[in-house]
Formats: sequence, C-alpha cells, structure tokens
Amino acid sequence: MKRLLTISIAALSLAAAASALPAGTEAAAQATREGRWADAAKLWQTASARLPDDADVIAELGWAEMQSGKAQDARRDFNRALRLSAGNLRAQTGLVALALKGLRLDEALELALAATRAHPEEAAAFRALGDAHLASSHRSEAESAYRRAVALDPSDPAAHASLANTLLIRNKADEAIKEYRIAVRLLPANAAYQEGLGRADMAGGLYGEAAKSFASAMDLVMRPVPDWDRLDTLSLALIDALGRSGSAVRSGEDARQDLYEANQTVLKLTDSLAEIPAIRDADPTRDDAMSQRGLAYSLLGQAAASDSASLQKNAAPEPAADAVVFREQARRAIVAAKAAKGETRIVG
Repeated sequence: MKRLLTISIAALSLAAAASALPAGTEAAAQATREGRWADAAKLWQTASARLPDDADVIAELGWAEMQSGKAQDARRDFNRALRLSAGNLRAQTGLVALALKGLRLDEALELALAATRAHPEEAAAFRALGDAHLASSHRSEAESAYRRAVALDPSDPAAHASLANTLLIRNKADEAIKEYRIAVRLLPANAAYQEGLGRADMAGGLYGEAAKSFASAMDLVMRPVPDWDRLDTLSLALIDALGRSGSAVRSGEDARQDLYEANQTVLKLTDSLAEIPAIRDADPTRDDAMSQRGLAYSLLGQAAASDSASLQKNAAPEPAADAVVFREQARRAIVAAKAAKGETRIVG
C-alpha cells in the first residue's frame, strides 16, 4: 500500500498550474512538473520571498517542501496559502496529500470530497479524490474519480498516469499501457511516467517495450545529479525486462525486433552511465558500491552489443548465449552495489 500511495501522490504533485502562476516562476514550475523536488523547493522559496502574498506560489512551495520530506513546513505553507486565498485548490490538494502521507485516510477522503465540491470542474480535485479512494482500497471509486479527471482535462499527464496506475492495480494492463503512453507523450521528461509505462508493458507481456521505457527512465534519473537508489531499482527492472524479451524472441519477428531496439537503447544508456564522474573515477578500494555499478553497466553494454550482433547475424530468432550470462552478472553486481551502499573501505 505504501508504494501505491507514493505513486498516486507523486502523480498529483506534478500538476503545477503553470498558466495561473506569475511571470518569473517558469523554472520552478518546470522543476515541479519534472519531479525535481530539491530544485523546486529552492526556486519556489526564492519566488515566495519575491511574492509573499501570492497564494499559488506559496502553495507550490508547500508541495515542493512536502516532497522533500519537510511535512511541517508544507502544512504551514498550505494553510498560509488558504489564508491568502480561501479555496485555493493547490493548497487543498496539498493537504490531502499530507494526510495520505501520514496515513490519515479518513481525513484525506474528507478533504478530497470537499475539494471536489468546491471545484467540480477541476481535474486536480478529482485526482486528489482518486488518490484518497485508492489509499483506502476503494479501487473502483478511484478509477471513476481518475476517469473524471481525464475527462475534465485530457491534456493533464498526471491524470492519465494516475488512471493508468489504478488500471494496472486492477489487472487492466492493456488500458494501463494506453494511459501511460498518453502521459509519457504529454510529458516525456518525467521518469515516474516512463517507469510506470515500463511496468505496465511488463504486465502486458511487451518486454522489449518495457526495457526501452526503463532505459528512458534511467536516462532521466541520472541527470543532473544521479539518484542511485532509483537507478539501482530501474537497473534490476531493465535486466528483468531484457531477459524476458530474450526468452520471447522465439515467438516471432516482432519480439526479435523489439529486443534489437531495446538493446540499441541500452547501448546508448550504458555509454552515458559510464561517463558519470562517480562511476568513471570510482576507486574499488574505497567505494565498492560505485565500482559494482560501473561493472554492472559495463556488463549490460556487453550484453546489449552481443545480443544486437547475434540478432543481426542469425536468421533464427535467438538471443546470444553470452548476453544471458552478462546480464546475470550485471544483476549480481547491482545487488552487490545495493548491499555495499554507504560503506567506504580504507586500505593502507
């Protein structure tokens, strides 16, 4: 349940109402839409100092603070925004999200229902209601609320992503894939949507497509400052998708082409990962985690190159045997990196 809450709150939090925000806050709104919360918090703090009476700016600051783990600051700023502008929707939905994070589910549902009554034509209010229902395991009601949000604003990627997440939970993989694809098309620079699409593709048996989505998510997560925990999780998902895609190539030409395209994407990704300074300059005697990640990325690149060559050369749809070995070694290296995280070895 905790992961479902995180996914739904993340989708809700990305819906900065850029059209209603004042000039000079474009970079802050962009950071919010892309889920770069540390950057967003700094930018909204600067904007709030310049515009201390702007309720929308203060509410956005609350969202960035909440997503950065500063719940008390967020509550203060959501309430401050409501004092400046009673009924401010962004502040109302922020309080819903805070209640969800605190597992105060009845409170969240009550706040969300109040938001929909106050704003019956606003997609964000119904996304908040969907989140509250989903957290309480009211999955049918959550789906209905998210569908209402999509109907009110078809251009809102967060509404499509929230609906997709619920559809996936309800074992409606084909519909989830469709909604996640819309979310990614509307906001391709969002790693959470790319990852969600990858997990939906996995549920739908589209393993090559899933691998490409996970690789795209990793490409986003590594910039500008790598999130190593997320990269490790996505690396394991990518390895699983590539392995399943390799097993599926015997089913026909489409699966073979999917695996080839996925491997081409992985080759570009591993080249970029290898150039991250923390990976490139890792000292195995001092930083085992980074050394293991560097090894994993190198092995993934070797597996992708081997698979690509085999799929081009052989008439029979068969992945390279050594690629399977390389991917398993890469998986073990990522597991070792996770185990070594935070450990520093001093030799000498």
